[in-house]
Amino acid sequence: MSLDFFVMPAPGQSRRWGLELDELDAAILRRWPDADVVQPRLPEQYFDFTVAEDGESFDFSFDPGGQCLVFAYQEPLPALARVVQWFLDTAGPDVPVTWYSNIDATERPLPAGVGVDRILDELMVYF
Repeated sequence: MSLDFFVMPAPGQSRRWGLELDELDAAILRRWPDADVVQPRLPEQYFDFTVAEDGESFDFSFDPGGQCLVFAYQEPLPALARVVQWFLDTAGPDVPVTWYSNIDATERPLPAGVGVDRILDELMVYF
């Protein structure tokens, strides 16, 4: 069974990040020019992207309707944490989030503006 993570704006917030899909696409390609980006054709489809960090590929899906970033456990964890932090800073640097895994569906809060070390600590809870 794979370990998957789900990150979304915290309850009580607007439950939306302020980033439009075209803006997300452009931001990804500015940061990772060789990224593979697939925009949804229908509103219920996910926005998928693959980026390379530290020589490894990381796959992500973003549900624009549900405002949820989805990604699997991938090594190396520090590189994965940097990509997640980049997404949070790009999508809404002032938006606190909650996250959970498919192993433990308990929502865990994560304040806005956290650094890579805090995200890495949160991922390490499962190890």
